Amino acid sequence: MTESDTPETTPADETKPVAETVTEQVVEAPPTSEPAETAETAATDEAAAPAGDPSVVGEPEQPAAEAVVAAPRRDVDARNPVWAVGRRKSSTARIRMFPGGGNFVINGKPLDEYFRLVKDQHDATKPLHVADVRKKYDVWVNADGGGMTGQSGAVALGVARALVILEPATEQVLRDAGLMSRDARVKERKKYGRRGARRGFQFSKR
Repeated sequence: MTESDTPETTPADETKPVAETVTEQVVEAPPTSEPAETAETAATDEAAAPAGDPSVVGEPEQPAAEAVVAAPRRDVDARNPVWAVGRRKSSTARIRMFPGGGNFVINGKPLDEYFRLVKDQHDATKPLHVADVRKKYDVWVNADGGGMTGQSGAVALGVARALVILEPATEQVLRDAGLMSRDARVKERKKYGRRGARRGFQFSKR
């Protein structure tokens, strides 16, 4: 065979077999199984869905659980009162509370005779006013230590604690009013070289 008999190849002829091969590979690729993947995805979503979700078919909505509140104490009387202790500064108040007519006795004296200032009277009975049970219970208090301000704060904390034992439903109201936490503020001690806790001596040139 001579050189003239050999067929000439063009660039188009060289690329033609490659294109045909690619076309054949694409055609021969197996089809994807879409229904199987859809079923698996649905099963996975169903397992991941939380219990009680209304979006999941076939599960009814679960009602929200109601908060359980303890029932009031009914076994309390004058011979079996509720005891509680309150403290403020250096004062301590021991409380006995039971159902009655609203009597408030401190160290054997009525409230208005023991606490002469209206502010101290109001502070001591504040938990009863906040819970709206001022005339429902009798309160007997033994208070000692500190002064009138400290003792009125101690009485208020003790009354609030006893009231929560008698009527647990009033705890949130008393806590919101700040009556269930002890007031930790006390007078700062005097320091050496000072007139008080921080006050220095007055200096004079003359």
